[in-house]
Amino acid sequence: MAPVRSSDLAAVILLLLVMLTGGLTAFAVRLFEWLVNRLFTLGYAQLPGWLGSAGLPGWSAFLLFPALLGLAHAGVRRLTPRADRHHAIPLVILALARREGRLRPVSTLLKTAASILTLGAGGSLGREGPVVLLGAGLGSALGQLLPIRPQWRRALVVAGAAAAIATAFHAPIAGTFFAMEIVLIQFSSRAFALAALGATVAAVLSRYLSGGPPFPIPAYSVQDPWQIPLFLGLGLFIAPLSRLYIAAIYGSEEAGRRLARIPESLRPALGGILFGLLGLLLPQTLGPGLDTI
Repeated sequence: MAPVRSSDLAAVILLLLVMLTGGLTAFAVRLFEWLVNRLFTLGYAQLPGWLGSAGLPGWSAFLLFPALLGLAHAGVRRLTPRADRHHAIPLVILALARREGRLRPVSTLLKTAASILTLGAGGSLGREGPVVLLGAGLGSALGQLLPIRPQWRRALVVAGAAAAIATAFHAPIAGTFFAMEIVLIQFSSRAFALAALGATVAAVLSRYLSGGPPFPIPAYSVQDPWQIPLFLGLGLFIAPLSRLYIAAIYGSEEAGRRLARIPESLRPALGGILFGLLGLLLPQTLGPGLDTI
């Protein structure tokens, strides 16, 4: 029997680390989602009843709850290192491009906690960015804990990002391509294989933990070739709307920074009150929107 080469042993170790990253990410993302759901249920299903039994109007929960979580969010944000106060996915891209895959574990924990507070309060910006940071942060923490090469640490970060999307949507292929096109911004067969492995492990565990995708997609098929132009037209219509949506998000952030008269620590609470008022009028706007979809 041929002797085991050190390169073969190294490849096996890397594969095991990628699988471990995928598994840890699956559990972490499911815990993240559970905490968000519990917090949301506490604020908008249980708190109105408690306030009512205390002689206060139940609708006041839609103002008090997001305002209090907004204050908590501001406190968590102040603890986050200033160099890491980016959006979640850009922070992962920055870590891969300039920091050899290093994400500060404390920043990952604090930004994840802030995301749980925002989503639990009814914020509707989605969970995709926070869970990508969570998965990538787990891969980076594992890569920093062990004495491995920077290339391996970067591979674990990419695998964690792919695993996060695979867990959230039960979509390992989508998670893999997301990691390649958005997070890594380059393609290689080796990186693709490692990301796919992490995403597959996460998707399998995710199905075991939750049983099904976040929202079912009905079976459909193309009955007539003339339907294809309609799909193309839909893409052309959605693309500018997506750009407008992104511009609105960054525009609202910039508008918030110009509120110089309002202390920075109070701005999240004000934002919570505003979308709480909107939630009173349109309850469907609260939360991640999966039920609405």
